[in-house]
Amino acid sequence: MNKCSFCGYEFSDEAAQSCAGCFLRRFCGKLKCPRCGYEVFTKRPGIIGRLRKRKGNAVAAEHKSLADSHVGDRGQISGFSTYEPKKIRKLMSLGIYPGLLIRLLQVFPAYVFQVGFTQFAVDREIAQEIQVTLTADRP
Repeated sequence: MNKCSFCGYEFSDEAAQSCAGCFLRRFCGKLKCPRCGYEVFTKRPGIIGRLRKRKGNAVAAEHKSLADSHVGDRGQISGFSTYEPKKIRKLMSLGIYPGLLIRLLQVFPAYVFQVGFTQFAVDREIAQEIQVTLTADRP
């Protein structure tokens, strides 16, 4: 049971309204009160919490940071190696999510990589935060 902190109404997860158009509705940890529409935070871990949990498993032998990769390497983003929610939100707001395919295009003077049809240029500090599982094929 959840309790609205605005009107005091108690409701279940099933009765709560969700943001129908939001693709993060399963992960954000917010519910809308069916009575007044006020957004209530639940105790479920949000996307940041899930990425933090994933980070513990992310640094294994087959994973590298983007900064340790070579030009032309391709792979899949496996997670982020930072615990700072601000940095994780910044990367995610740019469209950089775990599970997406990535290709490193350039390493100097900035790290340039491609995710989908979008190219990004970041400094070494940000490139070290992005963990990648490399694939065997190189051009």
